[in-house]
Amino acid sequence: MPPVAFTAPPMLLLCPQFAVASDASHGARGADLSHWRWARSTDGQTIDASGIVGRTELDALSPAEGCVLVWPLQAVSWHRVRLPAGRAARSAAVIAGLLEDAVLDDPAALHVALEPAARRRREAGEVWVAVCHREALESALAPLLQQGWAVQAIVPEVAPQPQELAWAHAIDEIPHLTLAGPHGVLTQRLMPGGMPGGMADALAGDDSPPSAWADATTIQEAQRHLPDWPWQVVPAGHVWLHTLAQGWNLAQFDLAARVGGVGWHRLQSAVRAVWYRPEWRAARWGLAASVALPLVALPALAWQQRQQEQALRAALLHTARQALPDTPVLLDPVRQVQQALARERARAGDVPPALLERVLHAWGSADGLPPLRALQADDAGVRIDTDPGLGADRLAAAIAPHGLVARPGLPGQWTLTPAREGGR
Repeated sequence: MPPVAFTAPPMLLLCPQFAVASDASHGARGADLSHWRWARSTDGQTIDASGIVGRTELDALSPAEGCVLVWPLQAVSWHRVRLPAGRAARSAAVIAGLLEDAVLDDPAALHVALEPAARRRREAGEVWVAVCHREALESALAPLLQQGWAVQAIVPEVAPQPQELAWAHAIDEIPHLTLAGPHGVLTQRLMPGGMPGGMADALAGDDSPPSAWADATTIQEAQRHLPDWPWQVVPAGHVWLHTLAQGWNLAQFDLAARVGGVGWHRLQSAVRAVWYRPEWRAARWGLAASVALPLVALPALAWQQRQQEQALRAALLHTARQALPDTPVLLDPVRQVQQALARERARAGDVPPALLERVLHAWGSADGLPPLRALQADDAGVRIDTDPGLGADRLAAAIAPHGLVARPGLPGQWTLTPAREGGR
């Protein structure tokens, strides 16, 4: 099966069975809605299941993901018109006026829809316009909306497209050949003797179209009548997906507010498009990596940090046991080592580091003290060298809150000691 880009899955496609003859101007006037053809796709590229159900069996399909209404090709006529430039030229009234000579019915009884490119363009140019009977379209849409289903789009079964596509299929159990391409859409009965009349000109001299699809019930007739064409067995649902992927949607103008879902339905459709469409594959991989990486990296990082903490704790305990060989139990190695060092400094007469910290903190937090010129610590305390103009009362008021007292020496020199030592 040829590769084709498709819209966002999953989806249920429903096509009503028409049991009336086509009008030559713009398609069938009525529809027999007692039976529906359906196809379901979960990946947007292949048809997983298909069949025919009666009107009363529709609810058994239960499309929680929403559905797409496929409009039969015999119920649509195609017209080539030249639209003026501007947004106003894309209105239903303007289009109906341009089709006045091509259709005989009252414009109010018809529904028109522009090709996808025409909805985006604003310059003048020729475009394809799909025309169908509004009453038939409304009658097919009504039971789906009554079920409470979100109808995502109304898609023609076959539509004009840049490259020719031949599709052999059955209408009322009679083999037909539909040719869709830049020329429009032509459907004729598949007759012996080769290509039906009028289609050879549509192929612009080509021997065969690039794609030739046929359903399983018509493939043998197609191969027998046109043996040189590259026929492939393709279910009807695949043809519907192909048309949907090209952006065709007949739900325009007044139908746009009722079809396509509202609120979370449209958001859900957009999310499914991002999740399934091939052009979003790189973004999906990036999103998956951004989600999976923390889930894998964070536990690994936490495990590594736990290993480092355990290694540091073991090294600290080992160092503490070497420093305190006479201590049988080490409940708090850091505090016990600090206490042992304090006792050793007191015994040796060294100035503990805490005294230096207190002096520096007192000097940095007090306002108006002159800068220190020199600082030296020994067993007698901390000797500082500062401005000779610093008075004893001013110095005492600055360091007293930090538990320090000062003994004067040479001008500008003081010895700072803890208050309890200074009172001795």
